[in-house]
Amino acid sequence: MLRIIYTYAYKRLTRDDNAVNKSKEMVLGCLTKQPAGVIERVTTFKLLGITLSSDLSWLAHINAICAKVAPRLYYLKQLRDAPGYLLVTYCISI
Repeated sequence: MLRIIYTYAYKRLTRDDNAVNKSKEMVLGCLTKQPAGVIERVTTFKLLGITLSSDLSWLAHINAICAKVAPRLYYLKQLRDAPGYLLVTYCISI
């Protein structure tokens, strides 16, 4: 069944060059055989705000969240020591 799906997808993607450029593949598990190279294979993929990795660990997701939070925390730390009018300006702008 998987072979039929793969063959259908391969034929469909090779027919349309734009679809090949947009398509990516992530293998979950221990598949070692590489396809012909039509679809780009990735190890991490972001889906609905969650970063999935091919080894199903949370490390990639945690790193992405930490990278997003770090600049915001730095800004809040700078505001803590700022004069009162900057804090008021910040609270009004939110």
